[in-house]
Amino acid sequence: MKCNTAILTAVAVGILSVRANPVSIDARIGPSPAPSFLKCLEQKYPQYPKEGNPSPQDFRDCLGKGKAKSKREESHSDVGDDELIYEPETDDTVQRRGIVDLTNILGKNLGLKKHAECDKVDGGVHNEFMWAADIVKKAKNACEEIRKQIEATGLKEDGGVGAFIDHLTDGHNKRGHQLKDKCKLTAHYFINFVPPAKATTEQIKAIASGVNDLCSHGIERIMSKDEGCAQDINYYRPSKASHFTDPAAVDGLLEMYFGGYEDTVATLRVDFQDDS
Repeated sequence: MKCNTAILTAVAVGILSVRANPVSIDARIGPSPAPSFLKCLEQKYPQYPKEGNPSPQDFRDCLGKGKAKSKREESHSDVGDDELIYEPETDDTVQRRGIVDLTNILGKNLGLKKHAECDKVDGGVHNEFMWAADIVKKAKNACEEIRKQIEATGLKEDGGVGAFIDHLTDGHNKRGHQLKDKCKLTAHYFINFVPPAKATTEQIKAIASGVNDLCSHGIERIMSKDEGCAQDINYYRPSKASHFTDPAAVDGLLEMYFGGYEDTVATLRVDFQDDS
């Protein structure tokens, strides 16, 4: 897995809750920090880390070697216990356009169910993840690919199945205390369309068209917090000296109904997988 580390780093000092050097969890409990950082500490504590007890100021002094930083940037003492350090490459945001969750097909309601079912295993957000807003940006394209696949294989009395696999290179990694960018992971989009019994071919096509129209809105609902599966990640931006919270994507599914609310006609699912 290849990821680019975000701009700034910080050092852990236990009693002051100063953040750890941004390496993976495995690295933090095993291999040493970056050589330049160790070399600085070893000048004062030759047997470190086996022996020696560097003070908070020792860590700060070594962090600053070779790079000019303000005192605030060196310590990041404003970072909370549940926060990561992150400096986005851009400040682009997605304005929620409002989810359309109901349409009328053949005189009956075709709609999205109000709440998604979520796979929040092991805390929910994968170590490699996408921001929910970035998945919303990709929703229309994913749904269009699914539509073309279903049409290519042909709609039948038992409906159709469409899947789209998107190999992403703009993911993030939250191992350690600093988010990393440009991580590889795979998004899986899946629709299972099962039309009502005894529906004619023309009716099936009409319902399928409605399912496709609601598809991107369904992905947006899965990527929401209150009705969907997104989960907040707290982070601190050194350049702004401010705290932020953004929702990260979590695996989930959402059903669509036709006629009665309990009459499921389609299931939309989104899953993520580490592509390392």
